[in-house]
Amino acid sequence: MREQLVTETIQTLEENGFSVARQLVPSCFDILARKGNSILLLKVLVNVDSLYQDQAEDLVRISDVLEASPLIIGITGLGDHLRDHTIYERYGIPAISAETFQETITEGKLPFVYAKRGGFYAHINADFLKKLREKKKLSLADVARSAGLSRTTVEKYEKGEGAELENILRIQDAIGELIIDPINVFDFEVKKLEEPKTADRFEQSITGQLSDIGFKTTCVTKASFSMIGKHGKDILLTGLKQQQIQKKAQDIHDTANALEQHGMFVFHKKKDPSIAGVPILEKSELEDVITSRELIKILKELEE
Repeated sequence: MREQLVTETIQTLEENGFSVARQLVPSCFDILARKGNSILLLKVLVNVDSLYQDQAEDLVRISDVLEASPLIIGITGLGDHLRDHTIYERYGIPAISAETFQETITEGKLPFVYAKRGGFYAHINADFLKKLREKKKLSLADVARSAGLSRTTVEKYEKGEGAELENILRIQDAIGELIIDPINVFDFEVKKLEEPKTADRFEQSITGQLSDIGFKTTCVTKASFSMIGKHGKDILLTGLKQQQIQKKAQDIHDTANALEQHGMFVFHKKKDPSIAGVPILEKSELEDVITSRELIKILKELEE
């Protein structure tokens, strides 16, 4: 079922003009999709609750570097089917149903309900609510009394605070149809994380070398690459592990290609100059690089 879900998600993205890179190695994200300046990092799961915390943390870290939108797509969660047009959360990352994702991408229909603290909420358009109340010459107390709510509660809604769906229906019964604001799931506020600490000396050494030439790097463990670096407009995906290297190389190549950026492997020793189109540098070769521009030039030559 998950495989079908991934395939359908990719199809939806490609049909709507996204460049797509699917990950072959188990990763904190399954799909990277890019269209213009918009980048999506998608984790596709049957049950969104099966996303582990370390996966979520790496997903957030990579998204932060890429200025991408992290998103979980699934079918079930919290012991039930995910409701359509509704945003859930898993470790602070938004999660939506496959149907909601498809509607959002193909029709531009954003979700308008969010699940929180055991309930479902939405944002009443505050300006419309106030104008409607004033048009009917009703006070906050009048609306509250008719809806069976407190005056303070109605006042909070007029200031833009989220409202329980049951309370929205009560207010609608009292004063008429309301406008519910959509929620941009691709502009969801996700809390930034501290940089992870690593005890791997080789990884520390490569991080230091990249830092010396201007790259700010973030290390991850749940992706085909071991670190992602950024310097100005340049993004660099760097692999350090040789396990499953063919699949990792394909992932790094496809991901860098979708981003129109660069990837590489760094090892103590190498047998070939590249693998699956991804350049390989020896640690000593990287040590000889003086500037980020020089490194990018070397990678471009090896990519050809």
